Amino acid sequence: MTNYIRKSTVFFLFYLLSYTAKSQINFYGNFSPRYDSSEMNLSRLIRQKNLDSAINLINQAIQSQPDKGVNYFNKAVINYYKKIIAKSFSLLVDTLIYNDCQRALDYGYKKPEVYYLIFSQISQTDRVLGSGLPSYVYKKGVSKELNYREIKEYIDSAIDLSNYEHVRYIFARMIFFYKKLGEEQSEEQIQFSYGNKYEIDFSDDNRFKLDCMMMLEKSKDNYKRAASYYFLSQISLIKDKDTIGAIQNLSDAIAADTTDYVYYSERATLKYKMGNYKGAIWDLDRYLVKERRPEDFITRANCYSLVENEKKAIVDYSTAIDLFETQLKERKKKNEFLKINYIKMHLGQGYYLRGNSFLLLNNRVKACMDFNQAVNLGYKMAQGAISESCN
Repeated sequence: MTNYIRKSTVFFLFYLLSYTAKSQINFYGNFSPRYDSSEMNLSRLIRQKNLDSAINLINQAIQSQPDKGVNYFNKAVINYYKKIIAKSFSLLVDTLIYNDCQRALDYGYKKPEVYYLIFSQISQTDRVLGSGLPSYVYKKGVSKELNYREIKEYIDSAIDLSNYEHVRYIFARMIFFYKKLGEEQSEEQIQFSYGNKYEIDFSDDNRFKLDCMMMLEKSKDNYKRAASYYFLSQISLIKDKDTIGAIQNLSDAIAADTTDYVYYSERATLKYKMGNYKGAIWDLDRYLVKERRPEDFITRANCYSLVENEKKAIVDYSTAIDLFETQLKERKKKNEFLKINYIKMHLGQGYYLRGNSFLLLNNRVKACMDFNQAVNLGYKMAQGAISESCN
């Protein structure tokens, strides 16, 4: 086992945790508010996806009854659907949708689905941003900064009005809690990289946990139950520092939803942390059948190296290198410089790690070729290996 792999175990753990939590698992797909109308012509136009004509019909209804809140809500929902179909989410909360929802509330239509639509719209915008919260809502020419508490109030209102009986609303709030926890987790990793101690301050963690337990009690949907177990694993890991408990929750998630292979990757990460390298390999074997992320091949290669199977490690390092090379070419064509730097760093790392495995198999020529490739990509740690083994 190489000294580098011993030293980099923590790096890979925190890197993989952040990557899987933010990029692989996506729970936002269920944010789909429904319009509320028994008007036959409108219902027909919605079924036919003739949304522009539906908007025209609602505008006529608003002209004749400008103080009827349900019309504004229906208009907001249809505009929301149009955005989903067109995939035209921007970095700002949609003015028309937000204002129509507010008008619906102002004119007495204080139903849970209105608050849910505002929350859903903001959360979808948040999904585009990737991290952090949407910046502004424009209303009457005035910009308003959104914060976590204000956004949460919308989903809280939806749940309060539905007397906590609507599983969909609880699931949506649970996702939003997780998003907040994920941001705190990322901050912890940044602090950790500088050697500082950092405690996560997340005052809603008890409510988050209760929502997870409520979902497990009330929901019969395998997808939602698995997601709840996954969230509980994150609470166990981040808040309670209970890796064994997190692994058990992930095992329950896998049992609840056997179709989602992402949970295998998450569990492999934790097994890797605990030194259960064979168990991590077992999980990654199942995950990599479905997903071919180079980072996961690197992790499995590390596991093989740690159990002294350098030949299989080299195969996985080589696969990761090929995948990173392909990504690098694609990013260069698009001039995505931040992603190019990220890929180059990990590509260099892949060459360096494979070089170590070649060295352990006494293939000094290939080892030194890989070390030089790593240096050319800016991976400075490889320079020491060249000085030590290639002169």
